[in-house]
Amino acid sequence: MKAIVEEVINNWDPLNLFPGAPKDEYKAEIDLITLLLKDTNDIHNIAHGIRNIFIKSFGDDIFNKNYDECFAIANFIIQKLQQM
Repeated sequence: MKAIVEEVINNWDPLNLFPGAPKDEYKAEIDLITLLLKDTNDIHNIAHGIRNIFIKSFGDDIFNKNYDECFAIANFIIQKLQQM
């Protein structure tokens, strides 16, 4: 599960940090999203969770993705997990 979350989040690169940032730049956020996925399978909760995790980590002045974009990422993660 964590490998999928890591792949999706790193490919999304919501702060446009790559390729300059270390590969594990989003490690804390990936860990929290992985825990969130273990607690709920509700896509709306996951989307809100992703948004809140990044806002808490980076602030809403730096993380400026809206709910719809977080929903799309949550949906993509769920789809990839279902393919496992």
